[in-house]
Amino acid sequence: ATTFMEHSALERETVLSYVDDRERVVVVAGHQEPHWARDWTARMLGLPPEQVRVGAPPMGGAFGGKQDPWPLMAGALAAYHMHQPVRLTYSRRESFDASPKRHPYRVNYRLASK
Repeated sequence: ATTFMEHSALERETVLSYVDDRERVVVVAGHQEPHWARDWTARMLGLPPEQVRVGAPPMGGAFGGKQDPWPLMAGALAAYHMHQPVRLTYSRRESFDASPKRHPYRVNYRLASK
């Protein structure tokens, strides 16, 4: 059996969000699924997906821990309503508290051989 596991990405969550001169919400963050994050963010803001751009620069090892869009959505929401650039950076503690965990496993195997 295993316990809950923290992905513990090498880089903490950092998001830069702003509204560009074409009124598009732009989000730049280390993320493993930018198209999925774009769709969630657009839905949250009530915008068509074409009005949201998510850029994902090269990042360090995330081990599956940078798939959820919540930090990107928080940064985009603030930039959209304030019409100011927003930088959101989690502390290591905030990263551990806010990130999803891998669920525990209990596996039973039955093996046989001749």
